[in-house]
Amino acid sequence: GCAVHRIKDGGALDKAGVPREVLITHINGVQVRDLDQTLAQLRRYPPATTIQLRVVLPDSHGVKD
Repeated sequence: GCAVHRIKDGGALDKAGVPREVLITHINGVQVRDLDQTLAQLRRYPPATTIQLRVVLPDSHGVKD
């Protein structure tokens, strides 16, 4: 997965309520293993497109869709 350490105020992740330190594991059902794969998946979608993330929350052993 890809860890999120910084979130831009007013950016897409901020607006979606994604907390810092989450681990993104899937984007629209496609597994991502690192930053390069995450960015490649995100670039497939135009700005303002709604996507589904699967993440592991900080201090959690669970996965959230």
